[in-house]
Amino acid sequence: MNRFYIFIGLCSCALVMSVSSFAYDTERISAQTEQVAYGVALYEEFCANCHKSFAKTTKLNRSVNRLRSSIEHFPMMNDLAFLNDVQLDAIATALNANPRKEASLKK
Repeated sequence: MNRFYIFIGLCSCALVMSVSSFAYDTERISAQTEQVAYGVALYEEFCANCHKSFAKTTKLNRSVNRLRSSIEHFPMMNDLAFLNDVQLDAIATALNANPRKEASLKK
């Protein structure tokens, strides 16, 4: 009988741990989805005029450092120097996500 209660206790602990892990993963995914949506919006506002809409961009897989370097070294992009690290990180996150799926979320 004691083994049964120990088994039930262990199963309960495992269930609680998996539910809390699922909640954490859901929050993390939700936060990343929000950051991607923010990055897509920023891209559409500041980048799409020259680099096509986000859904059709050829500028995928860009890092924050590459974005910052491009802004510093290409005169036509110098006007974007006001973008802060959070904004550049959001744009880079969006460019490194699945672009077709994320762009369809915006519509």
